Amino acid sequence: VDSVYKSIGTLELAMSDSKEVNDAVEQPAPIQGKSDWRNFRCLELKNGVTVCLVHDKESKTTAAAAVVKAGAASDPRTISGIAHFAEHMCFLGSEKYPGENEYKKYLSQH
Repeated sequence: VDSVYKSIGTLELAMSDSKEVNDAVEQPAPIQGKSDWRNFRCLELKNGVTVCLVHDKESKTTAAAAVVKAGAASDPRTISGIAHFAEHMCFLGSEKYPGENEYKKYLSQH
């Protein structure tokens, strides 16, 4: 998760083909419509998380999406719902952002 935070914070650095992100593996960009003006750069980080960086010169904000290759289909039969539980735990607090929705609040302020 820290790699995702760092990727969000260094979006413009990553979009510029900086050597600081060269240890990540370049992934194919998403298929874009003809009217889509944004630039995309998708990377697989060393920890296996895929990050899709989106640069929109018209936007006043920065966006990134992380894909973790797991979900409900990966749940063990004996622990149904564990992926959904883990998803909720990401937003209920962490050591760095201990309050409920504190990370979400941080993102909306930055």
